[in-house]
Amino acid sequence: MLSESEALLVLFAFRLSKTAYVVAARETSIVLSALIGALWFREGRLVARLAGAAVILGGVDCVALAR
Repeated sequence: MLSESEALLVLFAFRLSKTAYVVAARETSIVLSALIGALWFREGRLVARLAGAAVILGGVDCVALAR
């Protein structure tokens, strides 16, 4: 049920905004997943995960600032 709702919301967002902005905003879930995994689940390789999340967040920032 949630996946269908998420897909409909994404399609609606594509109609309202440029595709690059919507895709960049969806990628922030990777950053949140890395933080949740590190803090709640005590997953290993914290530095590598947070470095990757920082690169993704930097890309999202670049797309947002290019607007």
